[in-house]
Amino acid sequence: MAECDSCPFLFTEIGRCCYLFSSEISQTAITWSDARQACQNLGIEYARNIDLAEVGTSSTCTGDVDFMQRISDKGHHVWMGASDIDQEDNWVWMNTGKPLLDTNNMWDLTHPNGGTSMNCMRAFVNGTHRRPYFMDDSCTDTNHYVCQIVV
Repeated sequence: MAECDSCPFLFTEIGRCCYLFSSEISQTAITWSDARQACQNLGIEYARNIDLAEVGTSSTCTGDVDFMQRISDKGHHVWMGASDIDQEDNWVWMNTGKPLLDTNNMWDLTHPNGGTSMNCMRAFVNGTHRRPYFMDDSCTDTNHYVCQIVV
């Protein structure tokens, strides 16, 4: 299990899982595919399963609320690891293959809504909300991202 003392350099332990916030190492925003590849490349470097972050898919990670609060504290929209790119309106966490239902309370009230052009998920920070929410976005837009060591 990923625990604080086992998080590699640049990763932060939150609720027994390890996360890397790209905004802490670069000011460059990138596409969803490039973000996913960057996380997977870290996985090769660290010899671990690393991908874009998922919420609610691991019983090991006990800090989903704290993780989402950390996103809010950082103030950046970030790519997360869900997409409906394989089948429209079938949102799936890409690493684990677990479904992300459109009734999940982490979605913004008006999302997902993008049809065939909005297939990648980001957590967005809006000053009127107390926490970030999920929204569908064009995969070619650029955002910061969060990598997670998958346990």
